[in-house]
Amino acid sequence: MATYECSKCGMGVNATCAKCDAPLVDDILKLEDGTEVQIRSMYDDTYVYFLAEWKDSKQDASRETWYFDPSDKRWKQGPNLALKRASDVQ
Repeated sequence: MATYECSKCGMGVNATCAKCDAPLVDDILKLEDGTEVQIRSMYDDTYVYFLAEWKDSKQDASRETWYFDPSDKRWKQGPNLALKRASDVQ
């Protein structure tokens, strides 16, 4: 079972699937450039789910969006969308 510990107060949290109580798999992947990527995964009878998190050293102004097209049941890449701060929107 994966246990997460708060870096501020030290309190721990155990993570398992809410439906079947399968443990959440958790590990750190260290890249050649020193970047640490936290990888989490769970699975069920049909799918494997992954979550990857890492610190981003720069703020990117645009993102390539992805969306699910139910007509052909595929993920597709959309246009680049500029991100705006709330203070920039009038």
